[in-house]
Amino acid sequence: MRNRLLSGTACAALCLFSFSGAARSATLDDVMARLDKIEALEQEDASGAALAHRQIDRIDEYIAAMPAPLAEVAAAARRVIDANLDGAESAIKWAHPTWSLGKQPVCYLKAASKHVTFGFWRGASIEDASGRLETSGEVMAHTKLRSPEDVDERLFASWLRQARELELAAN
Repeated sequence: MRNRLLSGTACAALCLFSFSGAARSATLDDVMARLDKIEALEQEDASGAALAHRQIDRIDEYIAAMPAPLAEVAAAARRVIDANLDGAESAIKWAHPTWSLGKQPVCYLKAASKHVTFGFWRGASIEDASGRLETSGEVMAHTKLRSPEDVDERLFASWLRQARELELAAN
């Protein structure tokens, strides 16, 4: 095993990976490959080549730190969010990727050990004929994504459109 000095981002990513449950089946080469990917993103960012996309790179790092199957799910969900939530900015807030309109958060992705949570701040007000949104109180709602097939582009586009309209109407 080679010695390495890790950045704070790499340490956080390694912790996320180790607590995800996938670390039990990962080889040392898998872990080192993940760290190499994170360090490459950090070097690109430090070089100034990606200054305009600094927030996006942080989300890339978050997704890269997930076990491979969940990273694929998160990347697919992110593509749908980015394509369908007009005017939103993305950043790591509250330790996970969050999309906001102005200062108001609209939706988020959050890694868990066996799924990725895709949630909405005003999700309890979203009309959901599919029944996939689970409310967690009177305001928020979420769904659990376990495979790329769980990412339903048309359904999620509808949710995102409603979430955007709810947020704009509230402000």
